Amino acid sequence: MTFVVKAFIGGAFRFAGFCGLSFLIGLAAVPSGNAQTPAPIFKRIDLLTNRDISLTVTGKTGLPHRLEFSTNLVEWQNWTTFVVPPSGSLQQTDTAAAFLPGRYFRLSQRAETNLLTGDHIQTGDGDLVIHPVNHASFVMQWKDLVIYNDPVGGAAPYKGLPRPDLILVSHDHGDHFDSNT
Repeated sequence: MTFVVKAFIGGAFRFAGFCGLSFLIGLAAVPSGNAQTPAPIFKRIDLLTNRDISLTVTGKTGLPHRLEFSTNLVEWQNWTTFVVPPSGSLQQTDTAAAFLPGRYFRLSQRAETNLLTGDHIQTGDGDLVIHPVNHASFVMQWKDLVIYNDPVGGAAPYKGLPRPDLILVSHDHGDHFDSNT
């Protein structure tokens, strides 16, 4: 199943303990998935004191999931793609929600293979996905192009990530030239 959540500030319902701010959450289930793979769900939704929205999601451990957002239920934007950790849940905070009159969230399990996890940045020509690795090291993917920036730490941190088409070294440190990485 894919779940859609609407969270907005303003309206007739009050969420106790938040100084009179109004907060409404609507939850709708859209059929998908099967009996062998439990559906991802929104486990907890909190309005923080600074009006950010904290979402705790659960899903099948070890499988990729995507969290998307919309302001109108028609145009959806990818927010983040992640693999559910062994704990079975992940928490994400929406810091833009405080500045919008309404926000919808959608969570789905992904079937793609060789999927790069990370935050999505919308461009006019497709999403740029940023996957942090360590310190200044990260992997970017745009369309079919995979770029590693300042790779360090040997091969282990990059296991399971797509092979790079390009490796960028932004500054001259010896660990960025480690042939094992």
